[in-house]
Amino acid sequence: MSSEYKITRNIEVTSSTKLNASIWVALARGAKVKYSLEPNFVSDTQRANIANWEIKEGTKWAVEIQEQVDSFPQPPKLEPGEYLALDKDLIAPSKAIQEKAKSLMGSNITDTINNIANYLVKELKYQHPPEFRDATTVFNTKQSDCGGYHTLLVSMLRSLNIPSVVDFGMRLPKYTPHVWAWYYNKDSKKWEFIDINDIQDNKTALNRVSYSLGVNPVVKEFPAKVQFIQNILIWDFNFEKNKVNKTPVLHKNNTIVKKLKT
Repeated sequence: MSSEYKITRNIEVTSSTKLNASIWVALARGAKVKYSLEPNFVSDTQRANIANWEIKEGTKWAVEIQEQVDSFPQPPKLEPGEYLALDKDLIAPSKAIQEKAKSLMGSNITDTINNIANYLVKELKYQHPPEFRDATTVFNTKQSDCGGYHTLLVSMLRSLNIPSVVDFGMRLPKYTPHVWAWYYNKDSKKWEFIDINDIQDNKTALNRVSYSLGVNPVVKEFPAKVQFIQNILIWDFNFEKNKVNKTPVLHKNNTIVKKLKT
């Protein structure tokens, strides 16, 4: 049975910026959100909801964000074909990955998922922080963290034409980063949840919140003038591709998680 949580995040820029700055904050998917200071806009996509604030030069700035969420992450609302655009560079299966995935095919999708998950649990060694998270390197080195585990999982599933996507979020109530995945079950016509690390640790799918489908969310509204991104989740944004330069800005982040009801 799922629970409801209230996540309160206080973000404060503790020194005035030398440049005009843009603050970008990821919001929990499916959350009811309240702000102490309304954002300029929220980029609302199938992948992620990211709020934006602009800071004038020499201005101190703070915001409180309250998010009310269910403790079971929201399934993707993607059509089965839309998943291919997500993390395709990280996910692209090598010939070796394709061959291994093919060798693990079962008589139905459930057997195939179980075979691949059990193979990865047995073969991969947990390493955090990892050197790499792309599927090919993880497959070759046999080590990574939850991000690399699920990048490789999704790569193997996609090589078998099983729609799948990585999901990035936080465990509750400790609010620690974690990654899991979804695959589209053509038999049930639903997106199904899977977490390889939970299989190892005997944990359940409950008590987590999703912030982004895909490990490298791209926000089309990123302007070239952006000098700074405030990202509570420390995502691996591709700054070069988005033409965004990171300027040091002193800031504080404080997050409080409260369980509301079961």
